[in-house]
Amino acid sequence: MKLYTIGKIIGVQGIKGEVKVFPTTSFPSRFRQMARVLIGDDKTQTDYPILSVRDQKKLIVLSLEGITTRTQAEAMVGLHLFVTQDELVKLPEDHYYIFDLIGLEVIDKKWGLLGLIKDVIEGAQDLYLISPVPTGLPTKEFLIPAVKDLILEIDLQKKIMRVDLPEGLWEE
Repeated sequence: MKLYTIGKIIGVQGIKGEVKVFPTTSFPSRFRQMARVLIGDDKTQTDYPILSVRDQKKLIVLSLEGITTRTQAEAMVGLHLFVTQDELVKLPEDHYYIFDLIGLEVIDKKWGLLGLIKDVIEGAQDLYLISPVPTGLPTKEFLIPAVKDLILEIDLQKKIMRVDLPEGLWEE
């Protein structure tokens, strides 16, 4: 079963076993709708029912069933919070999770295969970092702005992104 990280326990709150979570999800409000969460590392996780949730600046404070002392909570610092694919927030049409985009082949309508999406750089204007492949035309990494005018199609099933890039965007 594939798991997705939505936060990391970075500290404790008080003496009753509450943990402070730094949310790594774009949807921190999701914690308020959750009844349970998987907590652990890449190898093992434990399912914890969530008793209460509150905000503390940019952090989330959770009270978990079975964690009632500060010592128990301190033992959890550094662990990650996970959800399954079924528990991911449903995105609107034409919106994608970054982990779904990483590895897609980028195919230009004029030049063909340009490379693979290596990363998405988030900002005021998101950028796709494209890594060259041996059979592609570019020989070094380049960036494509994530704008509808350039992106013709994203097909997660076929693992491709079709683009129509202007002259000089990737050329050396």
